[in-house]
Amino acid sequence: MGGEAFDIARALKGLRWLLARDLVLILQLGVIWAVVAAIASMLSEYIPSEVQGFVGLNQLVGPFFVAAFTAAALSTNQPTLSNALKAGRLLYVQFVVVLFITFVLLHLGLKLMVLPGIALAILVSCAPSVLFREDTGIMGALIEGARLVLPRFWRVAACYLVVTVPVMVFAGLILLADQGLSLGVSTLVILSIVGVFAQVITTYLGAAIYLEATHVSRVQSV
Repeated sequence: MGGEAFDIARALKGLRWLLARDLVLILQLGVIWAVVAAIASMLSEYIPSEVQGFVGLNQLVGPFFVAAFTAAALSTNQPTLSNALKAGRLLYVQFVVVLFITFVLLHLGLKLMVLPGIALAILVSCAPSVLFREDTGIMGALIEGARLVLPRFWRVAACYLVVTVPVMVFAGLILLADQGLSLGVSTLVILSIVGVFAQVITTYLGAAIYLEATHVSRVQSV
């Protein structure tokens, strides 16, 4: 189906519906992720910089929670914390690989120019959802994800623009407030919370775009 079949408003409404449905789970799993991310960041100080340049602890932690949140977002029933954690465990290795490849592609794109990096990130944004929902394998998920996005690239890009810019502004304001008000909360904790918040929204947006693109969404109008 072509780009004209992709409804931006419906995709964004689907995102809101998914976030509202899973709010309790998001808070539960988000807290766990933020704590683990903060611990990983603290432990990273003891890892040689040469090793960190290749792979950081948070790059090993992230795929578990991205897999868990992807499974939750694409669940046809009310997702539970135990099921999300189980999905994270079962899909961990596959998500490590697919997210690492995505990271490399994004890094190479940004090395060339900023726009190619952003374009590549958008093209592979549905890969985690494809990996969870379809029996394609890792490379198949990247290829199928790009195939879903490419015909409707500008509409998908518009979704990311509408969602990620406010998220980035909100995250920036939180960091500024922490620095300006001296809230007494560790900067590391604040950074972990802000990072998790942004990644959760991005993960759910990828799922909503996948559902809209494949027209198998169970998302209902509010």
